[in-house]
Amino acid sequence: MKVLSKILKLVEALITLMIPLASFVLLFILFVTQVFFRYVLKEPLSWSNELITVLYVFIVFFGSAYTAKSKDHMVFPLVHDKSTKKTQIILEIIGNVILTITFVLLIKPSIEKMIFYFNTASTPVLHISYGFIVLPIVILVILSIVYFIQEIIVNINKFTMLKQAGDAEGIEKKAKEFNN
Repeated sequence: MKVLSKILKLVEALITLMIPLASFVLLFILFVTQVFFRYVLKEPLSWSNELITVLYVFIVFFGSAYTAKSKDHMVFPLVHDKSTKKTQIILEIIGNVILTITFVLLIKPSIEKMIFYFNTASTPVLHISYGFIVLPIVILVILSIVYFIQEIIVNINKFTMLKQAGDAEGIEKKAKEFNN
């Protein structure tokens, strides 16, 4: 089981960190190369824009999977910070349930589009299948669902512990009142 866990963590790191990082480095090198060929050598590269676009898609969607995992997505601090700890946890659970439902609804159409594009369309110059370009969206959707469900479970456990701690405090207060 430990080996499987390590393999899953390695795959997760590859998808959420290494691919976006490598894509960014490659995109930057390709961008500089493109500028050099266009303005110094006066020979623009016909294929570079396509590859830059593909790499940008990879950066955005694989990077978004990392954001979902690290919980760096948008929150409303005005409401969140002014609430009690229990209310914050409830709001986080509700938000993650809504996101999970939304992403579950996205699974079927995103997979259908990916399959459709694998079978029908490719980029004009490099002939990269659009299915390959849509693949990061499918991976983002699936990973996000996993992360949101994990976060829901963590928050339910936190809420349960807070509730039990609150109940324990209430019992202690009532016992003290009764003894006095």
